[in-house]
Amino acid sequence: MVKKKQPAKKEVVASASVITGGTQAEEALQVERDRAQQYLDIAGVILVCLAPDQTITLINRKGCELLGYAQKELIGKNWFDMVLPEDERQKVKAVFTRLMEGEPEPDEYVENYVRTRSGERRLISWHNTMVRDPAGNITGTLSSGEDITDRKQSEEKLSELGAYNRSLIEASIDSLVTLDHTGKISDVNAATAQITGVPRQDLIGSDFSDYFTEPQKAREGYRRVFEDGSVRDYPLEIRHRDGHITEVLYNASVYRDKSGKVRGVFAAARDVTERKRLEEEQQKVAKLESIGVLAAGIAHNFNNILTVILGNIDIAKMDANPGSETHEVLDQAKKASLRAKDLTAQLLTFAKGGAPLRKITSLAELIKDTANSALHGSNVKCHFSIPADLRQAEIDAVQIKLVIYNLVINARQATPAGGTIELLAENMPVSTTNGTVKELMLKAGDYVMISVTDHGSGIPEKNMGKIFDPFFTTKVGAVGLGLATSFSIIRRHGGHIRVDSKAGAGSTVYVYLPIAGEIS
Repeated sequence: MVKKKQPAKKEVVASASVITGGTQAEEALQVERDRAQQYLDIAGVILVCLAPDQTITLINRKGCELLGYAQKELIGKNWFDMVLPEDERQKVKAVFTRLMEGEPEPDEYVENYVRTRSGERRLISWHNTMVRDPAGNITGTLSSGEDITDRKQSEEKLSELGAYNRSLIEASIDSLVTLDHTGKISDVNAATAQITGVPRQDLIGSDFSDYFTEPQKAREGYRRVFEDGSVRDYPLEIRHRDGHITEVLYNASVYRDKSGKVRGVFAAARDVTERKRLEEEQQKVAKLESIGVLAAGIAHNFNNILTVILGNIDIAKMDANPGSETHEVLDQAKKASLRAKDLTAQLLTFAKGGAPLRKITSLAELIKDTANSALHGSNVKCHFSIPADLRQAEIDAVQIKLVIYNLVINARQATPAGGTIELLAENMPVSTTNGTVKELMLKAGDYVMISVTDHGSGIPEKNMGKIFDPFFTTKVGAVGLGLATSFSIIRRHGGHIRVDSKAGAGSTVYVYLPIAGEIS
């Protein structure tokens, strides 16, 4: 409520005093009436005089125009019955009664609706003044009013627009930030607090560059906004309070005041971490598929050659005496050829021709048997953590055994001095609500998660992007098909495989397989 005194012309009040309570001769009274009316009519506001009995004794041209009545239709009529809507009468009568009883004139404006001749409701802001006769007795009221209907509607629309805009800002998944001309944060949305891990109240007033891995690069982008008016897809990395990094693309532009002066910058940051992961995943798949086509052709041809070689070795062994040097050499050649045949089998599995032949399988025993086989004769032990209610999966058991075997062999080779590796399996729901769909790039549903953890030297960061590449290996004498083959197998099963590792802190490989059937 605005508290402001309404200026009133003393001449009007004095004239109204004569009109409502004077006892002058009729002719003198009419002169005073005419003079008062002239004052009232030139006023830019609505002016209304009421007698103690609530009847209208005077109303100016502005008031008549607003209400849609001629002056003669209003004079002498009860203001409350004639002009006020029913829902406003009780409230306004109470104000009038208090004035007539001598209550001090209020400083604030009073707002209420009036009803026009056409039935329209108009909101008026009133300031009320008591009218007194020369002896000081209250003889009525003089009210000045301003039609604020349109202004009020504009304010409400503006307020609604502001609330709507705020709701859009808060609903945005992008980080939205308003910065002043010095680079201090003046406003942020909820997404900004989430991506930085810093409460909104702590962000306000701080320097925006404090939250990036490269503050100088952030400030350089801010400078470019002022020079060019905007920047598009400016790459930066935000460091969360817990230390993890989010890759973002910033789009920013200056904002100006009414005079056109630049007041600051409005910036929007989009998290592209997952998009880049997906792009890398797609590039990895495309690379594997292209190599797979080549590998399939090589493997088929090589397999045919090996079949001929093995057949000839068997024929040659028939002519060699058992125990002879020739027989021993042929035995070694056959073993080498069989190892080469195993390699072609891996190539075929890795290539497109290795489509899985699935059936519902219990994973618990498969995992234990395969891991124990891979560790047989080594100085590495396996600690299993597999629940009794581990779900079944619809898999190609031969291929999944190969995956487990490869992962356990890698873990064993990462701990040459011996020790323990951990093999864990658990039921895991993947959904949009817990964020795992986005994190794992899997369809929503129930999965079995299998993890193999070693405590070796870990994988250097420079090699992390290559570990699923065919023929990439850092081990002497290795082929480099283990993880590439595992990736292809798991992908064809509708699952996902990923590796977490830090140099000097060991590695964990996670495999996700969609479940099938009932709980085993």
